[in-house]
Amino acid sequence: MSRHLRWFAPVVIAVLLSSCGGTAPTGPDAGVRPVQSSSPCDGLAPSPPGRPVTVRNTLALSAGALGALGDGAGNVLTGSESKFGSVGYRIYSPDGGLLAAQGFPPEGGGLSIPLASGFAGIASLAFGDNPTLLRVLADGGVTVLPNSGIAVADPRGGLVLFGDGVLTAYDDELNPRWAASLTLPSQQQVHGLTVEVTGNVLVLLGMNARVFDLGGLWVDAAGHPGMAFLIAPGVVIDEDSFSLAPDVRGGLFLRHRACRGSAPCSSEWQGRYPALSTTLEAAPGWLSSRPLAALVPLEGKTAYAVAGLPVPDCAFEVVTADGVSCGFADFSAALATSPIVPANLMANAGSGSPCRAVLNIGRDGTVLSLRSRDTGLPCTSDSECPVSYDWFPGYFR
Repeated sequence: MSRHLRWFAPVVIAVLLSSCGGTAPTGPDAGVRPVQSSSPCDGLAPSPPGRPVTVRNTLALSAGALGALGDGAGNVLTGSESKFGSVGYRIYSPDGGLLAAQGFPPEGGGLSIPLASGFAGIASLAFGDNPTLLRVLADGGVTVLPNSGIAVADPRGGLVLFGDGVLTAYDDELNPRWAASLTLPSQQQVHGLTVEVTGNVLVLLGMNARVFDLGGLWVDAAGHPGMAFLIAPGVVIDEDSFSLAPDVRGGLFLRHRACRGSAPCSSEWQGRYPALSTTLEAAPGWLSSRPLAALVPLEGKTAYAVAGLPVPDCAFEVVTADGVSCGFADFSAALATSPIVPANLMANAGSGSPCRAVLNIGRDGTVLSLRSRDTGLPCTSDSECPVSYDWFPGYFR
């Protein structure tokens, strides 16, 4: 996956949606139950989006746009990465006013975690420095913690970081909640980690080998590690990949993507791990029928914004935890009325080009959109390419 889209990978909170402009289907997907009464969807049915807040920039051909990130206060982080220099960030208020600008060397994963106010991630302050955990406030102030490693967002707020054999949980102010030393099985190393909605952490374990057994280890919400267990035997690097997505009622869904030779890659939801359980249960039917779905838990609600096939491009479907479809939030028309290049260039970009975008949902429910040459938007010259960040403040609040 391109570094320019890396913010969307960790918790399956965003999706590359291209060739937008499709119309939401009038009937439910086969794997999703239609609404039988108003009660399951009270307060969940999407409303038509209004006009977005729009910030337009121009990037050189040597730079790429980073997807937007939204914090719990509605502030929006945008960024660009040069092939030959630093990563530049800008922070905007919900109404589009510029609050701050910061730049860091490209080492580390960059700012990828939204906090209640501000953003965090693994980055270097200066060239030659080792990457560390940074917190960047909405006004651009930077706090440095002398820890590094793998950092992921905690759905309760804050983050969890693994480095040097220690798993540490932090709150939104980056104060430690707890720290746990992990004694890993022989030759095992951490391949990734995910935090479920009640704060328990599932650590993925594997070997640095062509073929290995993928294991798991739970650490509870108070920092107490459990015993390692087998998730999948005979995992082949570059052919098998596993990801975890949150169940809004607790626990994690497990998805397996397999790429074998020249055959098309396949994807399936293999099941659900209840919180702290080492036994895989069957995935619910509404999810298993959607192998390419990306789930974005809606904060404060037992529901998801669902993206990916069969949901139309430039749209999210709101689905309850029981699989009831509450309708579609379709942003194609709103984005199509906010063009950033002359109409003749837009027409040459292909069908549906006014809505080609990377969509994401901020921590406060703001829907964020990026349109750039990576999504099919044409450059205006041989050296400059337009970029548009559009957002709908607090849409899913």
